[in-house]
Amino acid sequence: MDKGKNIFRLDWFARIDYLCGKETTYTKHNDVTAKRLHMENLPNMPEHIFPFRVPLSLIDTGGVVYNGRYFDIYNQARDEHMRDCGYPYTRLNSEAECHLAVVDAAIQYKLPVFYDDLVEIVTGIDRIGSSSITFNQAMYKNGKELLCNRARFVMVCTGAGFTARKIPKDLILALEKGPY
Repeated sequence: MDKGKNIFRLDWFARIDYLCGKETTYTKHNDVTAKRLHMENLPNMPEHIFPFRVPLSLIDTGGVVYNGRYFDIYNQARDEHMRDCGYPYTRLNSEAECHLAVVDAAIQYKLPVFYDDLVEIVTGIDRIGSSSITFNQAMYKNGKELLCNRARFVMVCTGAGFTARKIPKDLILALEKGPY
């Protein structure tokens, strides 16, 4: 077996075990996996809450939100977070002529979400680097009583040609100030 494929296979099993709450000792890659799903927001940045009622268009034949559609919901919540901070995504495109591209995403599913459920998406910021922002997000039912799923998105600021560039200072200031 190819050594690279074996490392991926072991890392994949480590991810499954991590999601199931099991301890693993497969490879050193377990540390990387754990960091990808580590959810801790910066202490000085309160969370943004976005209420969302699940429309029928997101439901699959099993009667629940299709797993891939959570990315759309989380994207909408991040857009609202930026808008409420006074820096709508359209401003990022028009004034700063840049874009935030998702370069890493991880979702941990806990409970199903059904048509017409009223959920709250909580968005926090774990890290702001020179060219990247790490968002932690979680979806809850009944306030923060029932955790449905949680996600972590690493986004890189890109300019023309999709090359990484520094995050505009006014975006960083708006996120630090927040709508809070």
